[in-house]
Amino acid sequence: MKKKIVIALLVLILVAFLSVFGGMMFFESRFVYPGVWQRIALSETQLNQIQAEINFEIWEKPLDGEMVVEAIFIPARKEAESRGTVIFAHGNNEIIDDWLIAFSPYYKDLNLNVLLVEYRGYGRSRGTPSQENLSEDFKYFYDKLIKVKGEQDRIVFHGRSIGGGVIIHLSQFRKSTHLIIESSFSSLVERAYELFRVPEFLIENKYRSEETLKSYDQPALIMHGKRDQLIPIHHGKKLFAALRGPKKFVEFDKGHNDIQVEQKLYWESVFQFLLESESKEN
Repeated sequence: MKKKIVIALLVLILVAFLSVFGGMMFFESRFVYPGVWQRIALSETQLNQIQAEINFEIWEKPLDGEMVVEAIFIPARKEAESRGTVIFAHGNNEIIDDWLIAFSPYYKDLNLNVLLVEYRGYGRSRGTPSQENLSEDFKYFYDKLIKVKGEQDRIVFHGRSIGGGVIIHLSQFRKSTHLIIESSFSSLVERAYELFRVPEFLIENKYRSEETLKSYDQPALIMHGKRDQLIPIHHGKKLFAALRGPKKFVEFDKGHNDIQVEQKLYWESVFQFLLESESKEN
């Protein structure tokens, strides 16, 4: 009888643990990747209109069955004379369609291509987003960039919010000449604990950006809003402190989603950072 009671208790504990763990995984997915449920891609007509204006290429990575992950390559004003490519990772409630017009004109002024990689489950891409899956997709499109467009003089990794974690993680596996991080965290583990006291072992998407940056030695620009309540500015300062190469920190009197409202300061900071590091190379 005692043996049956012990077994029953163990089963109840296991069921309770799995229920809590499963619930946490669901909550984490909703928190880290809400765009899967909340964002809708542009219609084909809208996309075609923009494509006629800026002449981009749509790249696809095949998954199982008919599923694909999408990326968009926007060429520089004079692609044959381009000075490199910016690979951009967007925020967690955004899609690449949001950045077709927002980024390309400015980076084109520096004669840089832009590669926008979509997250699985977002926009027209299929599949389920996770740190591992996104890492594999970004590596795939990085390699395709080199294969299709040739070696790049400059490859700028630019990540915003969760995209900062995505692009910093990519830096462990693929080389970049510059790094731009805006409104991002030191690690998702740390931010989850600050917000919800969630223990590390329950976090699947850890994104240990601060730790990763300790071995990054290329020029880096960190931008953060001092009134950011979603990811407080101390996270940006931790990322900055971790960097060992040439670095610059720009603080905005803004929150999490509006530092680009100060377009003059934002793009002057980006341009100055890229041009200064270029002049030092020469």
